[in-house]
Amino acid sequence: AAADEEVANLGKQAVSAAAENKRMQEELDAAKEDAQAKATQLAALDKEHGQATTDLSRAKVALQKKTSELQRAEEEVSVLQSELVRREQEGEALKTRVALVEAEALLAAGSGSGG
Repeated sequence: AAADEEVANLGKQAVSAAAENKRMQEELDAAKEDAQAKATQLAALDKEHGQATTDLSRAKVALQKKTSELQRAEEEVSVLQSELVRREQEGEALKTRVALVEAEALLAAGSGSGG
């Protein structure tokens, strides 16, 4: 009877151990699924980060290009302003020369008729 009882206890322990083993296996499977889901999520985030980094790099290059274009445009405006000032000065000098020639002509006409 003691041997039967021991066998029965061992049988109960075996059933209990099997149930515990099954429960632990299910927990492990759930943990594996969770880890896989997290790995997939991480890969997606990593891909997004890579894309964002690429987009940022492209934006920086575009900004540098626009900045260079702006600097060239500013230099061009400066050159054109200098040219405009030079031409205005030439125009004033030309007007002055024309006025001088006209005055000399009047003077010559005046002294010619008076002389």
